[in-house]
Amino acid sequence: LKTLISSIYTKVLSQKAGFSCLFCIFYLFYSFKVWNHNGNKQTNKQTNKQIDVTFIVPVYNTADYLVECLNSILSQDFEKEIIIIDDGSTDNSLEIILEYQNRYKEISLIRHHNEGLSRSRNKAIKIARGNYISFIDSDDYLVGNISSVLALGKNHHSEL
Repeated sequence: LKTLISSIYTKVLSQKAGFSCLFCIFYLFYSFKVWNHNGNKQTNKQTNKQIDVTFIVPVYNTADYLVECLNSILSQDFEKEIIIIDDGSTDNSLEIILEYQNRYKEISLIRHHNEGLSRSRNKAIKIARGNYISFIDSDDYLVGNISSVLALGKNHHSEL
């Protein structure tokens, strides 16, 4: 683990990445590994490829930031699923989510009303199919491509 963290830190520094990039890296790797009930890795049913990361995005009235958040996740070049949980937004967040859901097969939507962040995340965890889970707040976004970080985790068999 110490070697993995050192490798990630060195990679970030060598690319002159900012704090937000470092934060995203540790956010991804402090997520945890998920398996389905029979112990087999899940696959994307449309492409029959293994899903690397499930991104869980709780949303409540963040329409001003949501597009940038979703675009940063969608731009990642590995197999992913995005589970968005709308917690009763009263702005146009839901309209944005529905538009993205219609355009991108990777996006699933859970809707409920004022159940809070923890319950939203827990609902999404129950249906997540990725080898890793990453929580992304809807007013945050990923900086650049994180596939090299994912590769480090796979190479070191990280289960953080």
